[in-house]
This record gives sequence, C-alpha cells and structure tokens, in this order.
Amino acid sequence: MGKTSRPGHDSTDPNISSPDTFVGPDPTAVDDEPATSGPAGDSDLPPPRRGKAVHLKPDHDAPTGSEDATAVAQNPLAARRPRARKPQGRLIVITGKEEGRVIDLRAGSIVLGRSSECDVTLLDIQVSRRHLEVTTRNGVVSIRDLGSGNGTFLNEDQVTETELNDGDEIALGDHVLRYEAEKTVTAVAPKAGGKQRRSGAGGAGVPPVDVVRRARQKRTKGDDGSKGKKIAVAAVAVAGVVAAAVFVLQPETDTPQEVGPSDAEVASREFGLGMTKFREADYEEALERFEAAMENNPEHREAQRYIVATRREIAAREDIAEGEKLLAGGNFEEARRAFGRVDPESLRHGEAQAALERVDEAEWRSVLAKADELFEEENLDEAEETYRQVLTMVSDQEDALRGLESIQEIRDRARQTTAAQREAARRAQQRRAAEQQRREQERVRQALASAQALFEQAEFDRALAAFMELQQSSNPAISGPAGEKANALRSFHPAYERGMSAADNRQVEQAISQLSRAERHARAIKANGNIHRSVLERLTDMYSLQARVAFNGRRFAIAYDNWSKALDMNPNHEQAKRGMAELLRLGEEIYLEAYMVRTLNREEAARKFRQVIAMTPPDSQPHIRSKERLEEIQR
Repeated sequence: MGKTSRPGHDSTDPNISSPDTFVGPDPTAVDDEPATSGPAGDSDLPPPRRGKAVHLKPDHDAPTGSEDATAVAQNPLAARRPRARKPQGRLIVITGKEEGRVIDLRAGSIVLGRSSECDVTLLDIQVSRRHLEVTTRNGVVSIRDLGSGNGTFLNEDQVTETELNDGDEIALGDHVLRYEAEKTVTAVAPKAGGKQRRSGAGGAGVPPVDVVRRARQKRTKGDDGSKGKKIAVAAVAVAGVVAAAVFVLQPETDTPQEVGPSDAEVASREFGLGMTKFREADYEEALERFEAAMENNPEHREAQRYIVATRREIAAREDIAEGEKLLAGGNFEEARRAFGRVDPESLRHGEAQAALERVDEAEWRSVLAKADELFEEENLDEAEETYRQVLTMVSDQEDALRGLESIQEIRDRARQTTAAQREAARRAQQRRAAEQQRREQERVRQALASAQALFEQAEFDRALAAFMELQQSSNPAISGPAGEKANALRSFHPAYERGMSAADNRQVEQAISQLSRAERHARAIKANGNIHRSVLERLTDMYSLQARVAFNGRRFAIAYDNWSKALDMNPNHEQAKRGMAELLRLGEEIYLEAYMVRTLNREEAARKFRQVIAMTPPDSQPHIRSKERLEEIQR
C-alpha cells in the first residue's frame, strides 16, 4: 500500500505489494501457466477452465439476433479472459547482499531503492530510498535515476536516463544487476513444467547467477577437459595419502570431536542480528552486534560500513535530543549548533533540517513578542529597534511592519496638540486594542494549529495536553473547538492503536471495526491530514482483504459489499478494482449458466440470477439482464 503507512509492514519481495496477495489465486493466471497461491496457502477454488464454444440447439423463445441468443451460441468470456503478462526480460543481481535474486520485468514500471515502500528493496546503505525506476514498454526496457545520492552507473558510466541492451550491467551502491532480454531469459530460466536445469546440492535448481558464473569458468578453462581430469585424479590421490596419514597419527579416543561454527559463520550471524536491530532503530544493540561481527571477521566490509552508519545515527539522535531541549529553553544559538551537527548522511538529516527552520521561526517570534511588550510599555525607541531586528530575520513580517507604522503614527500625533489630534490618539488606542485582540486570536489559531501538528506527527499525548490547555480558555470560541478535538483524540488514540495492531496481525474484522472508529475521530481532529489519510488507506486495504477472503470462499455478495466500500473510500484502489472486475467476469459466467438452464430448471436459474444480482454493480450488463430474466421466470 502504499505505503504512509504504519511501521511494521515491510517486504522485500516485489511480488507482494498489498494485503490482497495473502489469499486466493493469481487473478491473471491462465491455463498455460499454473496460478500460484499467496503466502496464506492454496486456494480452495478449482483451477480455471479453458474457454470453449458451447454448441446447443437454438432457443426458439429467444428473438433472432438478440444479444442473449448470441451469448448462448458462444461463450463470450473465453474470448475476453485476460492472459498473464509474460516477462520481457530480467534483472539478475550478480554482486551485493541480494546476489542471486532474479527480478522479472513485465510491462509497466517498478522502483528500486532502500525504502520498504519500493517495489524492489535492496538492503544497502549506499542505495537511496528511491534510487532507480525501470520501465518496460513494447519490449524496450529503460532506466531512470530518481535523483539518488550516489548515482546510477551503466557499464561503469554514470547515467541519468537510458535504454538497456542485453547484457548491460547496472551498478547501484554495492549492488550490480545484469539485464537479460527476453531471448536470454528463455535460455536461463525455463518455464515451470519444462526440463529442469541441472540441480545443485539438495536437488534445488541452479540459480541463474550460478549458471552464468559456471559458463564463464568454462570459457576461461576451455572446452577440452582432459587437463582438468588429470588434475582431479592427482588431487584425489594426494587427498587419499593425507587422509591415511591423519588416520594413523590421530590419538586413540572414543570421544567424537565436536566442531563449532566457524568465525565467518559467527560473524555472519552477528551481522544479521545487527541488521535487525538497525532496522528497529535499536542502534546501541546493533553496534554491539556489528562490532562482534568484526571481532570474528575483521575483513567484514558490510559490518565496517554499518558500524560507521550506526555511530552516525546514535550521534544524530543525541544531537537532535539536545537541540530540542535547548530550543524548549529558548537557547536558539546553541540549539542551531546542535541540529547543525547532524551528519548529512544520517537517516534523520531531514528531521534536523526541519528543526533548524523551527529554531529560526521561534527566534524571530521571541524577538517580536519582546517588541510588542516594549510597545505596550510605550518604550517606543526600543520597540522600534526591536521591530527592525525582526525584519532583519523576516523581511516581510507583517506584525513588525504594522508595529513600526503604529510607532510612527504615535510620534506624528505627539507633534500635535489640538483636540482633533487628541481624538485621533484615542482612535489609535482603539486600533491598538483591536490589533491586540487580533493578535490574540492569531495566537489561539496558531496554538490550535500547533496541537494539530503534534497530532499529525503522532505525538498524541502532547497533542491532547495542548487541546486540554486551550479548553480552559474563558473564550467560548476557543474552548469549544479545543474541547471537541480533545474528546475526539481521547477516543481516537486507543482505536488507532488497536486497529493498526489488528491490521498488522491480519485480524480483519477487528481491524475494520477499530479503524472505522479511528477514521471518524481523526476526521474530527484534522480531516485529510497525514494521520487521517493513513487510517483511511489502511481501512481500505482491510476492506479489500476481507473481500478477497470472501471471494475465495465463494461468498460473492459479501465480497462485492466490501470491495464497494473500499472503492467508496479510494476509487483508485487497484486491488479493489481488480476484485470488482473478477466479480463482473464471474457474474457473466454465472448468468450464462443460468440462461442455459432457465427452461429446464427454473428454480436453479432463478437462484443463479439472484446470485448475479447480489454480486455485480447495478449498472452492469449481467445485473440488468439477470433482473430481466428473473422477472420473466417469476411471471
């Protein structure tokens, strides 16, 4: 899903892109290529049948040339059944942590990067979050760099956007991927059911990268293997002599020697544990694991790199915490230094940059408040100087400009002694009072916006405290909205936590119940904000997932109801759109079955027509025709 999504949903498999893939067969599978099930297990649905022409006697009750008569003479679903898109090429990872991984390229675009929201995730700190887009169209494959930090290289030359040729090698960080066109793919990866490639240990098929590597070794050695055979015979003889000598010299003992894991294996295990902790932002534990990996394997390059990255994240976290503390205490200069120490390569560099902007805003607002205080005390010279100081920070700050204008007006009036001028002074005082009231209203608006911003940042406790403080205001225009938002937040928080947890655990019904409640309260706090949209997207996914479960259980009316709800929330939801299309195709098939038996078994035909009406949109042809045929049967 796209994915503001809540942490916890992470997949590096490009074939798993949404909750709908957990159950049911691949809706694009055809007879030539068997459908594969999702991770939840095999579907109970029978395999799809081949479309065949239905030859029956003409129905004398149907009018000649009618649309229904044509549907009986030939099954229209067989011609319109979608065929699975075949790969038009592959990317094979030949270097890096993902070595051996094969990425099929079909028509459309995929994004490669470090983020879990990409179609293909590469665990490599040298790879940007969204690094590269690969587009396949009409058999032509092209790549486009998405503004990555370390760049994209094609055959060792840095590129921004270009087309690929068979055999091209693409470098992203520490990963190298080789492109193989369709003609090469058929030679490297035969279709399921064909002759299997020579197996390696354990009977598993040899990965494409191993096939290429062995082919290169064969070309290096040459086709004549007689020299290799002689060397192998000599090696076997030497190994036999050494084994005999070891057997004679070994001490007599009945205790078998236990061999523990090698240093390299220990280092690999520690590195894997460190990567898990790094993703969880448990940097202290991750650092211990990476250092343990280095102690067992000093040449472990990935551990060396991640030790540096982990220390960088620990330092960034400490600097940001120190900066926030200094900012809260009004020490703007030191806060600016703390935020500025965050390394540009840190994952939190963007957060530090945003904090620097907050420091600037807090500083000029503090100076402006001081100027307003001096103005109220009628210390006009110092107030003017302080207002000008604000303008050096924000050249078009309206409050400072108005303050200078007010000071000038006061000085102009001071030069006059007439009654008219004294009246003007009184009016100016009224304007100042109105201006002060306007400023107070602006402060209240900013306070509400600040509380809503805390809500958008998922700082729910701090947001609730801010709303409750505003609720204490004596002004009903302030306390009323703040109280409503505080009550909504009290109900939203537990529902949000329970709903997201249930969604992560695939407890669909509980997730829908809690997320529906959370969505309603999030809309009351800030409609269309980040939190509201994330809850809405997750709720849409849950409706779509529940619809898929119902569809696989042949409860088509329930599936239609849930997919309809998902599309009401997000008309562009791909899984829901595909599900509705499947329901429509199945509804057409059931309608044809009912139509063919309507004269032989009226009750069965009526049941099927009702089923089509319950599972298809009211404006669809199967729905409209089923209602017409049902009325004919009931007459």
